[in-house]
This record gives sequence, structure tokens and C-alpha cells, in this order.
Amino acid sequence: AAEDLEPTAGAAQCNYELLKSFTRVAAGLDWTLGAGTLLGALRSEPAGLLPWEHDVDVYIPARDAAALAERLQKCAPGRRDAAACGALLWRGFVDGRGDECCGFGYKAFHATSTACELDVLVL
Repeated sequence: AAEDLEPTAGAAQCNYELLKSFTRVAAGLDWTLGAGTLLGALRSEPAGLLPWEHDVDVYIPARDAAALAERLQKCAPGRRDAAACGALLWRGFVDGRGDECCGFGYKAFHATSTACELDVLVL
């Protein structure tokens, strides 16, 4: 439906905060923007995120996936290091409802907003 194409209130700021936090957690690992996040970075003037995107997409090579998963553990509830994680919240290999998910990747969430999420696809 057409209303599904409307941006979620606060999604752009939420996505920006997630991407900024992810860059800190994934420092030193190889990764790249992907899907709509990459499209926004390349096509927007000035470069940025697409306003209707509800998520940030990043791709990481399989050789760095275990290291990223280990780093994400410090962003889990009860163990969360806010200084290291920023806005990033790791709930494990689950989707927004808490159901196991994600097959070839991970899903991370914003610590204080439900307007966005971050998808990590392992290549």
C-alpha cells in the first residue's frame, strides 16, 4: 500500500545514529554499505541516507563475521557498554519480535528507538 512507502517518523535520524555506532563497533573490520543504504549514499545530494528507509544495510565478509558477532555481545542488554556501543543494541540472532532469524546475517537495533534497525549480511 502507498502508506507503507511513507517514512517512519524519526527513521532518518535513527538510521544515522545506528550507522555511526556500527562504524565504531566494527572498526578495523572490513565491511561496506549495501542495498538501499548504498543507493542513498551514491544517489542523494548531498550524499546521505534515503529518507524512507527504515533500516541500514551493511555487508561484511565471512572472515570478519565471528569477530563482529563477538564485539556485538558487549552491546547486549545487561552487558551493554554504552560508550562503546553508542545507539547500537544487540539482542542476539533475533528479529524485532524476538523470534530467531536472520539466516546469513545479523540484525541489530537502536537502543532507544523502534523507528529503525540495522541488517548485517555476511558474504
